[in-house]
Amino acid sequence: MKKTLFFLSLVLIFIPAFCKAQGSLCDSASLFCQSNSFPGNVSGGSAEPGAYYGCLVLQPNPSWFYMKILNSGSLLISIRSVPVLDIDFACWGPFTSPTTPCVAELTSSKMIACGYSPQQTETCFIPNGITGEYYILLTTNYSNQACNINLSQTGGSGTLDCIPTSIETTGHRNNSVSLRNFPNPFNNKTTFVFSVPQNTNAKLDIYNINGRHVKTLFDGVAIKDKDYTINYDCKDTPPGISIYKLTTNENMVTGKMMHITNFCVSN
Repeated sequence: MKKTLFFLSLVLIFIPAFCKAQGSLCDSASLFCQSNSFPGNVSGGSAEPGAYYGCLVLQPNPSWFYMKILNSGSLLISIRSVPVLDIDFACWGPFTSPTTPCVAELTSSKMIACGYSPQQTETCFIPNGITGEYYILLTTNYSNQACNINLSQTGGSGTLDCIPTSIETTGHRNNSVSLRNFPNPFNNKTTFVFSVPQNTNAKLDIYNINGRHVKTLFDGVAIKDKDYTINYDCKDTPPGISIYKLTTNENMVTGKMMHITNFCVSN
């Protein structure tokens, strides 16, 4: 009988496509390494059809994560929520990519762990991770209440890679609009460089991974073929992935950046 009422409540909820939260789709999974806290999805529908979900009879409010093995060995992953709510999970692997398996390759033969109990802490065990391999982890939020999902490696001889695979480091170009930042990933500071092919209004904004505006770095007239250089420090950006967006009269160009340390020094 567990979770039957939640299924009925989902039928009554209309959820527009643009309300999908970060990490609610397999191919937009967040990187997990060592110990991280992520906002759990609420009113986020159900996980995508096509995967084998094993013990997860229902998959409400999905949050997807991927892990990359840095040093070979076993890994013990603890999964819990703050405040304490009913969080369930499934894990698949190994894979050679964090996105290619989504979701048709998430099969029964690739499932290595699954938890659907009412316990406040779930445990995922990866018995033999090999350097360079990827594992995909799904958590679900049965309660549909706001929470943080805390993931941490609590045991095992292996370690996880903290450099995100999806980060673009070569910049982005759209109809000769150029935008990049370096270094990326960064510790304390990163530098943005952009140029436009014609005189135009331009605005460069930073957003967190949930789409909330963090800071505007440039808002004014940009001159044709001039390189604009803007230094940005980490005081406004928590560790993790953020989005930057350059909007002009003619174009919109976006990119991702990764702040990789909890320690921030800014002038």
